[in-house]
Amino acid sequence: MRVLQICHKVPFPPNDGGTLATYQLAKAMITMGWKVKTLAISTEKHPYHEMPLDSVFNSTQIEYVKVDTAPKLPGLFKGLWTKNNYIVNRFNNDQFRELVKTTLEQNDFDLIVFEGTFTAPYIDLARDKSNAIMVMRSHNVEFQLWEDRIQNEENSLKRFLLRPQVNQLKDFELTEIKKFDVVATISMSDKAYFNSYVGLSKTAYIPFGISLPNQDYVEEQVDNNIVFLGALDWSPNIHGLTWFLEEVWPLILARNNKLTFTIGGRNAPEDFGKKLPENVRFVGAVNDAHSFILSGRIMVVPLFEASGIRIKIIEGLALGQIICTTTKGAQGIPAHNNQNILITDNPKQMAREIADTIKSKEKLAQISHQARILAEKEFDITKTQKALLELVKTHKK
Repeated sequence: MRVLQICHKVPFPPNDGGTLATYQLAKAMITMGWKVKTLAISTEKHPYHEMPLDSVFNSTQIEYVKVDTAPKLPGLFKGLWTKNNYIVNRFNNDQFRELVKTTLEQNDFDLIVFEGTFTAPYIDLARDKSNAIMVMRSHNVEFQLWEDRIQNEENSLKRFLLRPQVNQLKDFELTEIKKFDVVATISMSDKAYFNSYVGLSKTAYIPFGISLPNQDYVEEQVDNNIVFLGALDWSPNIHGLTWFLEEVWPLILARNNKLTFTIGGRNAPEDFGKKLPENVRFVGAVNDAHSFILSGRIMVVPLFEASGIRIKIIEGLALGQIICTTTKGAQGIPAHNNQNILITDNPKQMAREIADTIKSKEKLAQISHQARILAEKEFDITKTQKALLELVKTHKK
């Protein structure tokens, strides 16, 4: 199989959920012997970086175009009187369009994977230049994520400017997906949602898959430490983390003042680490995500704006880490509270769950073991490969 992967951000290095999802799909296909070519938009948040020792990077022969996609107020204001959706059009670039066009004219592909809604502006061009199977790989229902952002946005001007844009994004997303041969989701809940718009036969569930680590428990974990890991230039992470620090952490300390909380994440606001509460430290960008996740007994993922599936939770489950998250955070993951994960939206209950669990070696071991079992059952990379083979078999032209 010859595959073209079109990305709205560079997946190298895979340092957040979106880039990791793209990277792991490429890895799954390459491992099967498929030839993968990657085209990507290089943005300020996700610039092009070489990874010369990485087999996936070397196999994909990535080409990219640098584009400024940062949201700007003039663009949002203009969106009040134009039908061109500014949220999407940031990624609609003439130079990148020419790269896609040239690549399709010079190569034959059996499958073209569009990674996320923001690559949809290139579907008409691809249809004109190729007879490949066209797949929209939906990382989430994009407009739902933006609706959550509006609901949690405190700035009334931003809410006013974003609302018409998000309404346009919804119309765009639900219209454009009909142009693809299949919409492939990474969560069953998103697949169920899209079924009603494109039909059951045009949707597929291709789970996020990873090569599972050999060990599910690391003795070097720090008994009294809790960790958070996430990009700190993504507003849902900041909102959730702020909520945890203000509403939950004081209650945890009241139960056990020996506990510490370590925050890891790139692109934090300049003054982020200067006014942190007692027993909290910020370490900045993390080089080894797995080691950091396992540097605490529990990893918290406090999210109230989410769609799709949380990749870092799956990483934690695969490592046998105890995850404490919200209902939104656990969305799309077939996990069960107090069996293989901790789930609560209530500050008092979250504080109690964390404080009580961290002092119970029996409960820690039980949840850790069941977390690993869940990851093996649902998110091994072979599950992704089987789903890809079934998709190609079903939609082969």
